[in-house]
Amino acid sequence: MNTTLTRFTLLASTIATLSACAPMAPQPGTSYTPPVTSSPVPHPNPNPTPPVANPNPVPQQQYVVQLTASSSQTKAQNIRNTFAGKGYNAFVSPLMVNGRQLYRVQIGYYTNKADAEATLNQMRQQNPSDIYVEDAIVKTP
Repeated sequence: MNTTLTRFTLLASTIATLSACAPMAPQPGTSYTPPVTSSPVPHPNPNPTPPVANPNPVPQQQYVVQLTASSSQTKAQNIRNTFAGKGYNAFVSPLMVNGRQLYRVQIGYYTNKADAEATLNQMRQQNPSDIYVEDAIVKTP
């Protein structure tokens, strides 16, 4: 049997089958009402997951000890690394001042000024010759 004829016969058979399955067009003078479908009813979760609290909640008002400010990000990161290596929670905070980018090296956060001052005094005693320890307690927004 010819391959082209076989393909044609198969195609014609498929078209006939699909035509038989196709929805019928409405007859003139009749109306079509689509079938009614319902949305699935949502079921409450029997084991709801409780909301996860922030593991590091940030108080509304905080204090930090500012060690220094530098226009060099590399220098600021090096100073931060030095104090982080000593166990302090040191970080670099960028700040734009009069169009000039500065990088503040700070330690914190403290919920009250007294704790920040205590850390500053401790740092001065442990690092008396360190030029980076400034007398700067900064209140954050």
